[in-house]
Amino acid sequence: QITPELELGVGTRWTDEERNLSVMNLLPVLTGGPAVPVNVPRPDLETDKWSPEISLTYTPTDELTLYGNLKKAFRSGSLGIGGGGRPGDDKSFDDEKVKGGEVGLKSRWLDGALAVNAAGYYYEYDDLQVEAREFDPLNGRVGVRTTNAGSAEVSGIDLDVTYMPPAVEGLTLFAAANWNTAEYDEFGNADCWYAQTKSQGCNVDLNGDGIGEAQDLSGEPLLRAPDWKANFGFDYEMSVFDDMTLRIGSNTSYSDSYSASSTNYGGAYQDSYTKTSATVGLLGPNDRWRVEFIGDNLTDEIVSGSCVPQGFADTVVVGADPSVSGTGTATGGPAGQPETACYVEPGRSVWLRLTWNL
Repeated sequence: QITPELELGVGTRWTDEERNLSVMNLLPVLTGGPAVPVNVPRPDLETDKWSPEISLTYTPTDELTLYGNLKKAFRSGSLGIGGGGRPGDDKSFDDEKVKGGEVGLKSRWLDGALAVNAAGYYYEYDDLQVEAREFDPLNGRVGVRTTNAGSAEVSGIDLDVTYMPPAVEGLTLFAAANWNTAEYDEFGNADCWYAQTKSQGCNVDLNGDGIGEAQDLSGEPLLRAPDWKANFGFDYEMSVFDDMTLRIGSNTSYSDSYSASSTNYGGAYQDSYTKTSATVGLLGPNDRWRVEFIGDNLTDEIVSGSCVPQGFADTVVVGADPSVSGTGTATGGPAGQPETACYVEPGRSVWLRLTWNL
């Protein structure tokens, strides 16, 4: 407590983790022999990290707080378990590290009826854990595996407002908005999408065969990182007959467009959308029971956060010859732009929920 209004906070977290990987060749078991251990270069990983944070908080009045903080953290490395294993096959990837901070304010206005909070943030990520293309000298092929292949910067501004109008008891209005920019600083060996040509960016030759096996996404946006997100809505509560309570609420959310594919495939961008949900509920005395009608995604928006380009027409219908045309070559597949397969979120749903508290 530097002064009655100014506070300095310092703290840290220490983490010690150990992981190990055992790979066994089970083929000898088929002929009656024992399983044979497979030697991998890094069968053991250890993480010994400090995650410090320092903050400064200034509270000039009971209705206003200003703060700033700096912090460091990490996401643990690990050992891949997919694709079997061969002697000398390194399946490890190291810790992902992040450092940065934020400044902001928390405030109350109009005798506490209005709350306004805002924050700006900036973070740098190093040794980003991503699915990347790498040349495997053990088999002379290029494959995809989780590795530390990138760095990124993320920054933005958050703003949220809550208002409880004194003239209408039980009513709460709220709104929030976020502007965010998130892009790769370095990511030079990202996977290409199916049938992406050299002129479209699949021009990183990892094994010297003249065919592009990867693309450079440095400066491109991160996966599922819209520039703008916002939501607004209300909650209203009032007493009705026999000591029961009526609750009505609604929430509308907006998202800007974003990439839904780790390859930043142009056909796998989710367009901007708006979703609205609402609820009407009746609560019994002392919240003993509840009856609620809930509508989710009433605008019936079909959206996705994960899409994969698929060459169904090339491989099944046309039957493209990969030695003549395909990913990383001068010309793509004869079927043209690949199809897009997406995992979508549920559309409109309306349901009834009954609750009884014993």
